[in-house]
Amino acid sequence: MRTKIAIVVFILCIASTAFGQRVSSKPANDPAASQTDVRAAILKLEDANHKARLAGDGAVLDSLYADDFAGVNAAGGKSDKANIVTFYSEDGPVLAVNSTDDVSVRVMTNAVLVTARLKYQYNSKMKDSEINWLRYTRVYEKRGTAWKIVAEHFSFTADPNKQ
Repeated sequence: MRTKIAIVVFILCIASTAFGQRVSSKPANDPAASQTDVRAAILKLEDANHKARLAGDGAVLDSLYADDFAGVNAAGGKSDKANIVTFYSEDGPVLAVNSTDDVSVRVMTNAVLVTARLKYQYNSKMKDSEINWLRYTRVYEKRGTAWKIVAEHFSFTADPNKQ
């Protein structure tokens, strides 16, 4: 009887050691890799936003902005999702130029802060067809599996070529 008990205890010890040495099928949690992936995803969304504004693509803009989005335009006025989608898409494209530089992406737990300089020019549909420069701050929040734009703020800035 003692022999049987000793064999069972021995088998349990071996089994517990074997299970303790198992390699996890999940990848190691690497915060740097995760932040790199988030930055890349956000830069793709930023690019999609600029392309949608140029093309007057309201469907893409509608998918990028959260329903509870709140923004401040360069003139100091408030904007919401409907304002953004309508302005850039209702009567077709209104922009001839919409490009950014000096882009910074800061990743936090469930939010991302983007700052950039924006060069834009309205097309012939608009009265003002001068090239203008803005600085903006845009906030993305993780909503389920998607990143949504929840806030942004624009302000006019000088032409960097004339400084």
